[in-house]
Amino acid sequence: MKIRDIILDFTSLLDVIMIILFFFILFSHFESEEMKTQYDEQYEIIAEASEAADQKTAEAEEQLSMLADMDTDAAYNLKALMEFSRGTNLKAYLKMQESGWILEIRKKDEATKTTEILKQIANTDSISLEIRKLLYQKDYTPDDRILIEFIYNGSAPGTDQACEQILNALKEVRREYIHCYCAETDISVLESE
Repeated sequence: MKIRDIILDFTSLLDVIMIILFFFILFSHFESEEMKTQYDEQYEIIAEASEAADQKTAEAEEQLSMLADMDTDAAYNLKALMEFSRGTNLKAYLKMQESGWILEIRKKDEATKTTEILKQIANTDSISLEIRKLLYQKDYTPDDRILIEFIYNGSAPGTDQACEQILNALKEVRREYIHCYCAETDISVLESE
């Protein structure tokens, strides 16, 4: 037999290729159906979460509108309590030094989570004036509820006299800012435990 007389028959090879192609199409269809099912499940989860978020937004808007309708005093109180709960209210730290004392008034910035020293008041007779200036600069009004935490170490020498001066100054501040409240914290109690 000569090389030219050989006849090649690819029919069986074509059958095998057709079977492979059929299974490829069949399995790709199954995979696409599975992907579609997963997509539908994820879509339902996202739709439910979106609906819940819309509901929470609506509830928050309703509460805000109720707040707007509430008594103005209640709104001021709520604002002060929210500041206090976030730790963004004013804090006055008494630092005793050999030459006297310094009162640092600080406030935590809610956005940056950093505490800023707003003012340092040295041993002076014009403490109330300096505090009122600070409140004015920070846009506090006489109607605002101002919660100040006064923190000191009662075991440091001279603290009693400094505390008395500062608390008297805060009483004077209340003549203008009638809703300015002060809470005292003596940290020396923590040291003795």
